[in-house]
Amino acid sequence: MKMLELIFLPFNAFLVFPPLAIVIGLVFLAISRVRIGSHGAAITAAVLWIVYGAYECYMTWIWSPAHIAPIRADLFLIAFVLYLISMYAIFSLWSCRKEDDSK
Repeated sequence: MKMLELIFLPFNAFLVFPPLAIVIGLVFLAISRVRIGSHGAAITAAVLWIVYGAYECYMTWIWSPAHIAPIRADLFLIAFVLYLISMYAIFSLWSCRKEDDSK
């Protein structure tokens, strides 16, 4: 398996079932509401996942059927941004938790 395919393998679930991205956004939102402290990154991740979920629903169910063999080059940038902000949000929430445990 090529490295690029391996990187984008988890992202395929959101292409098959776009509302799953909205669920991920709602999970980030719920976690950010529970955690006290540095939760700005989690809120940003939640908003980006929800916006992406709505965008992907549109692209999958409305735009793509109207085009023959659509090429989705936008997914390279979108996946990279979502991966980065998600990892940053998880790290931010995890480091906030470690600070709370040490007090």
